[in-house]
Amino acid sequence: MRPLKAITLVFILVSTRLSAQFYYKDILSTQETGSRQQLYRTNHVRKVTVRNYNPDGSEVKDFVCQQDIDPSFASMVTLTSAASTAPSTLTSFFGDGLRLARSTDSSADAVTTTLYTYSPSGNLLSIRSESRGALSDTVHHSSSVEVHNWEYSPTGQPTGMLDIKNGTDTTWVSIKTDDQGTVTDELTYRAGSPQQHYFYYYDDAHHLTDIVRYNAQLQRMVPDYMFEYDETGKLDQMMIVQMTDNNYLVWRYQYDANGLRDKELCYDKTKQLLGSIGYEYTR
Repeated sequence: MRPLKAITLVFILVSTRLSAQFYYKDILSTQETGSRQQLYRTNHVRKVTVRNYNPDGSEVKDFVCQQDIDPSFASMVTLTSAASTAPSTLTSFFGDGLRLARSTDSSADAVTTTLYTYSPSGNLLSIRSESRGALSDTVHHSSSVEVHNWEYSPTGQPTGMLDIKNGTDTTWVSIKTDDQGTVTDELTYRAGSPQQHYFYYYDDAHHLTDIVRYNAQLQRMVPDYMFEYDETGKLDQMMIVQMTDNNYLVWRYQYDANGLRDKELCYDKTKQLLGSIGYEYTR
């Protein structure tokens, strides 16, 4: 049986920004954050309490996650702590159309502030993240700045992104779309040399179903993420492939009558339940 602290950590990692696939991480995940805030406003949600459960249904007592939402829905504070991770506070601010405008993620080790800018039509133009952390118990601190500048075609489809780290380290991300304007390819370049190539696949309803890349070691295409949806278009299942140990995790989602996330269940590749997450909403 996998230790429960690993399940808690997986939940935290899935709930934060994914570290790869720039189109998914920057554009789609940011849109999802705004859509969730819109759903909270529609349902007059003021507080979300998240609970972590063992496979036998008993609650994990050392896990705390709570979201407090401003009455105007212009901000939200998420407090998270667990036995395997340091306590953290994520404060998110929302602008016009409840689009994510700024966030501050702070813990005892570091503070990361992220700013988002948009075009008049709502396309994400840039993400600027600045992280500061203590090197030691002295007054000296380390810091880093990363900026993502997105570019679009005249018709509003993303064509590329320039990733700039600390003002000098640059990566160009080329985006390809099909004749319907749907993103299909993401290819990164460093110093003019191609690096990782990701492919995006969709179902007939244009829901994202797979994020796939070529694995040179295996010499074949392998998925990083696979998504399934219910008949209403809500995410029903997400598979996360772990190439390091040839394993994968499957997250299955349940919703209440208002479309709010009710429960998340995590299984390994043997279909064994590893743990679950439950949501409670206060209006």
